[in-house]
Amino acid sequence: MIILLFISASFVILTKWADIYSTLRFLKRGNIAMERNSFAKYLMSKFGIMIVVWSIFLFSVLLVAFVLWQVKQSQNEIYQWSFVVVSCIVSAFQASVARFNFTGKSNYLVRLVSRFNLYK
Repeated sequence: MIILLFISASFVILTKWADIYSTLRFLKRGNIAMERNSFAKYLMSKFGIMIVVWSIFLFSVLLVAFVLWQVKQSQNEIYQWSFVVVSCIVSAFQASVARFNFTGKSNYLVRLVSRFNLYK
């Protein structure tokens, strides 16, 4: 189970990196106005794109590491399987957004996220 937990956490971090990298490439083609999340857009205009994007990545890595450590320490199988399932879902959404940023082609998960954009 420990190996599965670490693989799940690795996928979350890897897909977050792909999301961050593709976001940077996407924003280089245009400007901050192309960012759909208005809260992120505000932070990027205030602090700069690189600082905000890599701060989000660092926060994500620290959060995943902390949750992984907590789940591993708990020895509770329900928590561990929940971590694996949630990690798979988060990884799927992050990979979907990264794919959209690289290709510009929308997909089902990107359209689903777009419907629930809380920062309009």
